[in-house]
Amino acid sequence: MHMLFGRRRRLQALNEREAAGEDLWTDKLDERARFRILYLVHKVVDGTDSRRYNLVAEARRLVLEDLGLPFLYAEGARQQDVEHCILEGEEETVFSYLEALVRLGSIVASQYFGNVPTDDTDRYRSRIPDFIEAINVVLEEHRCSYELVEGTFVPMESRTLHRSVVVPALRLLGGRSDFEASERSFRKAIEELQGGDPQDAITDASTALQEALGALGCQGNTVSRRLKDAIAKGYLTPYDSKLAEWLEADRSLKGDAHNADDADRTDAWLVVHIVGALVLRVASGPPRR
Repeated sequence: MHMLFGRRRRLQALNEREAAGEDLWTDKLDERARFRILYLVHKVVDGTDSRRYNLVAEARRLVLEDLGLPFLYAEGARQQDVEHCILEGEEETVFSYLEALVRLGSIVASQYFGNVPTDDTDRYRSRIPDFIEAINVVLEEHRCSYELVEGTFVPMESRTLHRSVVVPALRLLGGRSDFEASERSFRKAIEELQGGDPQDAITDASTALQEALGALGCQGNTVSRRLKDAIAKGYLTPYDSKLAEWLEADRSLKGDAHNADDADRTDAWLVVHIVGALVLRVASGPPRR
């Protein structure tokens, strides 16, 4: 369906404000974004047999168990609790619920609902990619600084760096089994940033690079030694050793070591972005030497 007049005019006004230099991005969901998300949730589960396997309720249960909550927003019927959460609840709970719905797309057939008809299973799974894309459209149009990537919400500190470094790195690492340990550490670094722990984020990002280099066959028990081995093997150039020195120093001085200085979000994002760019370069491009 083509965009209607009101939505076109609203986006035009946003673009004009941004062209004038105004920063409109926020980590909050406005009221219209919440209603649009609610309609998308209704759409993705439409046509499934809620009497036999209630996807809305099952996703709710996953979130309650994960977050240790008695209800998402307020005590009452499960469907109403979900709707009230999406429309009025905290963003972290809303995003957790959307992640749970996406996760159910890969496990709905057996783990949770037993003998689910294949047609219903296929229908729901086939809707998940469009659901993710539609959620990201809503977030972008309402200038909410998160993106749903591979079923996980990722914050955007900088849109340019997010699109060119963070998202490609996550997709590259997530698509290769040999980089599983690196992906786990890279995602953890981003989660630590979301949780307000930049020191841990710096350490985890450095570990992600160390694991990625290990997957390429580089030896050493520190990230700097593996970077030096990557230079010896031709993945990097000799002058790239400066990156190894900088990353090791930042990890020691601003990571989660006992004698580390306090780091802020900007310090951690610098490390995450550089690590992401390095991982992309060594794992997907030709050798630099």
